[in-house]
Amino acid sequence: MKKVNKIILTLLVILTVVLVPKVSVSASNDAKPETVILSEKNLLILNSEVNGESTSAIIAKAKELDAKLAKKEYLGKKAPLYPFLNSPGGSIQSGLELIEALQGIGRPVNTVTLFCG
Repeated sequence: MKKVNKIILTLLVILTVVLVPKVSVSASNDAKPETVILSEKNLLILNSEVNGESTSAIIAKAKELDAKLAKKEYLGKKAPLYPFLNSPGGSIQSGLELIEALQGIGRPVNTVTLFCG
């Protein structure tokens, strides 16, 4: 039964990422809404328990994306990162480390959450 639930959950994540790839983000009340396409260029996916291993992998990926995005930025405008969370929970300490690391990168972070337990 757990295997069936895991397969269904994986399919839901895939469908969510594929069928709902656009997120409307508004910079201010006067500005036109910006369309953001979630892609491997700006998306960090945590699809497991929050622990030391998963947090380290997300932090490494965030630093890698930050370095790639820094090369393409102009006029001091920093592109945001979008962590996609689908987690049953896990270590509070690891979660806090992830938050601190993402804040330390110095670029906007907009979290997209499917499930957090």
